[in-house]
Amino acid sequence: MLSSKEKKRFRRELHRSRASVIIGKGGASSAIAEVDRQLEERELIKVKVLRSASAGKSTAEIAKEIADATQAEVVEVIGKTFGLFRPRRKKPKEV
Repeated sequence: MLSSKEKKRFRRELHRSRASVIIGKGGASSAIAEVDRQLEERELIKVKVLRSASAGKSTAEIAKEIADATQAEVVEVIGKTFGLFRPRRKKPKEV
């Protein structure tokens, strides 16, 4: 569970960033692998949901579904975008 200070810092970072994953007509289930990969690489990502992907679901429902599938935490939901956070499981590669 994220503290309010952490969520505030993450929301600030998300506000300045662009969506790194876009969910299209394939739906949330088709994007889970990419979201998982991005979370492992970056820890904090922004996801945009296109109108064609919603199919009667709200953005908050899609965010919760993806967060549950990837063991991530929803930082915020604004309109058709949401932010996810998950600490890295592996150490980052040294360059």
